[in-house]
Amino acid sequence: MTLCLRSLLLGLVLLAGALPGRAAILYVTQAPASVNAGDTIEWLVGVEAEAGESLVGFQLNVGFSDWLTPGTVTELGYFAANGVSFFSGIVAPDSITFILDVLAGGDALPAGVEYLIQVDFLATQSGTPLLELFDPILTLDTFADATISATNYLVPVVIPAGGGPGGGGGTPGDADVPEPRTLGLTAAGLAALMMARRRHGGQ
Repeated sequence: MTLCLRSLLLGLVLLAGALPGRAAILYVTQAPASVNAGDTIEWLVGVEAEAGESLVGFQLNVGFSDWLTPGTVTELGYFAANGVSFFSGIVAPDSITFILDVLAGGDALPAGVEYLIQVDFLATQSGTPLLELFDPILTLDTFADATISATNYLVPVVIPAGGGPGGGGGTPGDADVPEPRTLGLTAAGLAALMMARRRHGGQ
């Protein structure tokens, strides 16, 4: 009986490992077309599990031009708050490998886009940088790896040397959108100017 039970459990584990991974969508900052020496590139990786998926872990690797100097790998979002084994990776002159974390048993990434990591890269020369994610692994609660169904590229944010963000702030990949209060004040100011000009013209 014990032997049969062990065989059954082993079979279930092997079956789970052999199941095709279900889908998830990656979000990765696209490398900018060009940078100047002293610029900083903000590079992010995010993930969105498709309906019904339960992601519990990740392993990421990034390759880059050897004239880019990486800063600290910062974990973000849900994994930063709930991960139990974050490892910031092995740094080489042109790559960081084995950036990983896993959630506690029974926990899973919530629905929607969640950003996993951010790394800032300092350009030591001008040029077109190489900056790419390779061999990502997203682990499901079924012990299988998720299939990457799509990769959405985020608009790069480049911070000039000694200046503010060149690509704007806010959510990565989103264009800058004025707040409603700002829009209201702007509209009120324009209306006041138009009324003043009309009054001045009628005198």
